[in-house]
Amino acid sequence: MGHFPELCWPDWEIVELIGTGSYGRVYKIKREEGGNTYYDALKVISIPKDPSEVDALVTSGMDRENITEYFKSHAGKIFREIDMMIQLGGVTNIVSYKDHRLIEKADGVGCDIYIRMELLTPLAQYQLTHPLSTTDVIRMGIDICKALEICEKKNIIHRDIKPANIFVSEYGDFELGDFGIARVATDATVGTLAGTYTYMAPEIYFNHSYDSTVDIYSLGLVLYQYLNQGRLPFMPSVPEKVLPGDMEKALTRRMQGHEMIPPLTHVSPRLNGAICRACAFSTQKRFKNVSEFRSALEFCLKQEETPVAPVKPVAPVTPAKPVVPVAPAKPVVPAKPVVPAKPTKKKKTWLKLLFVIFIIWAILYVTDSDLLYELSYLFDF
Repeated sequence: MGHFPELCWPDWEIVELIGTGSYGRVYKIKREEGGNTYYDALKVISIPKDPSEVDALVTSGMDRENITEYFKSHAGKIFREIDMMIQLGGVTNIVSYKDHRLIEKADGVGCDIYIRMELLTPLAQYQLTHPLSTTDVIRMGIDICKALEICEKKNIIHRDIKPANIFVSEYGDFELGDFGIARVATDATVGTLAGTYTYMAPEIYFNHSYDSTVDIYSLGLVLYQYLNQGRLPFMPSVPEKVLPGDMEKALTRRMQGHEMIPPLTHVSPRLNGAICRACAFSTQKRFKNVSEFRSALEFCLKQEETPVAPVKPVAPVTPAKPVVPVAPAKPVVPAKPVVPAKPTKKKKTWLKLLFVIFIIWAILYVTDSDLLYELSYLFDF
């Protein structure tokens, strides 16, 4: 273990080196107490990184005093990161700060800074054993949005959202780390170039003034890449090979802003719309704040998790029974006309008698016969 740095916490020991980069080295460390073993991550930043940096400054004409001040200013930047981590402590989706130490170098030029923090799994390493589904990518976006919402409240702009700065906890939560180039918004808006070109917002790239929407843009690109089989906008589509110069060409097209980023074809239209809006070239077309972006992603997540109701099978239709033909009705025989009854003989005899009497009466009346008066007296008419 001679190649490991000596720890300034005697009850902790280094287990292994788990990462290196321009920022320094990260180790897995452990502490045993009461039969339990506890693990943390230790970030070691050396200023200067190696003696050649001092030699280069001496060659440039700087004296020892100025060289010392130069490296102190670098240490000041690291302490600004530590201060931000302390401010953001206790947030579920931000890497937790535990403790730190500054150890000056033996010659008085520069120092070593030790930062102890939560031990997490880098996103790239996590993905090797846990391929991210569309739902996982949306959850990652929501978790990082939650972290950025806290940053907004503290007026902090991260400025370097990228896969290398996203970690996964043992419970599957995605967390944002490395606030090395983060700045308070009032300082960052003057236009300082910082971040990784691959995920950088155009306004940072062109040294224009900017605000917290640059973090929305960078997060949108990260999500785009993970939803597009690892390919960033304007890169060759899978299964085409990525050739030397493709990254530069894609960056140029993205920074020109003459065309919208290609749509994501393997996701829902709503999710594609949310990602493309986050990555809009114009800040006026992006989400106004991180909360809007998170709400859009949460809606997409709800759609992804809502099971599609199976289509009920159509019940077979029972064929209708054949219609029994109805026998035609028999034609109605028209009724015979009613023939008036013929008068009987008795009635005819009386009619004849009355007719004869009427004739006799008429003759007597005309002739003024005495017989008429006698008959009238007799019958009293």
